Amino acid sequence: MYATNSLYQYYSLGANEYVMSDQRCTELEIKLAYQEDIVKALNDVVCGQQESIDRLEQTCRYLMQRLQEVTQGPLAEMADQEKPPHY
Repeated sequence: MYATNSLYQYYSLGANEYVMSDQRCTELEIKLAYQEDIVKALNDVVCGQQESIDRLEQTCRYLMQRLQEVTQGPLAEMADQEKPPHY
């Protein structure tokens, strides 16, 4: 027995067993190939974003360290003792 639907074509083997048509199998293989390409492209984007995040975190750690050095160093003490130029 042959059953058809606008999207699916199956051949009945009896007892509710169906075999997918070659056309439907090919359509699924094509969809799978597109999905694999999309997943690879998205993975490349995520990897690039992670590299950017890593660089930004490194820069942030460096700037925090420099800020701590400047606020605790001898220049910070001199800045606290000096009077503004308008006095």
